[in-house]
Amino acid sequence: MPLHTWLLYIVTVSVVIMTPGPGMLLVMNHALRYGTRPALATIAGNACGVLCLMLVTAAGLGALLAASATAFLVLKLAGAAYLVYLGIRVWRAPATPFQVEAGVTARPLTTLFRDGLLMALSNPKILLFFAALFPQFIDPHASQALQLGILASTHLSIELICSSLYLLGSRKLAPLLAEARRVRLFNRTTGGMFVGFGCLLGLSQR
Repeated sequence: MPLHTWLLYIVTVSVVIMTPGPGMLLVMNHALRYGTRPALATIAGNACGVLCLMLVTAAGLGALLAASATAFLVLKLAGAAYLVYLGIRVWRAPATPFQVEAGVTARPLTTLFRDGLLMALSNPKILLFFAALFPQFIDPHASQALQLGILASTHLSIELICSSLYLLGSRKLAPLLAEARRVRLFNRTTGGMFVGFGCLLGLSQR
């Protein structure tokens, strides 16, 4: 893979990932509520979900979803339903001021990991994104397995870097959320955004 092609891929992927989405919002929410270290489990879960989708795409399922309206609709509605459920759960969360104590978390790390994993897996459009993006940067005359490995590992690295930046930035909001009324506003804002993402995903055109 030529260097200029790889650099162009990095720029393209970085722009897409840096755009705030449900995965990044979940990381920020967990960081503020449970602390920086516990939220790393959310990042790990989200990264594993993205990796799974990339592997599925590499196996050819992305092309199948692009051609099958029924398969896409089923996965799209399932993902939309999970986002709405998560949004309602965040909306209804107790308005407890964020007070993170070192080494303490109110939820198991496995649960935070699961939330991140399901968040990534809940969006079938990621499959279509990979199915549409990868071929643009692959030389059909070179080893496709090697090129897919480079593209996938590059995307995952950028995903982890951007998630970490969102994680660190969210911690600066903690002093602003030391009052119950502000926490309630934060919960309802992020919960509403999750529901909005779910509705947009469910109603969007194929």
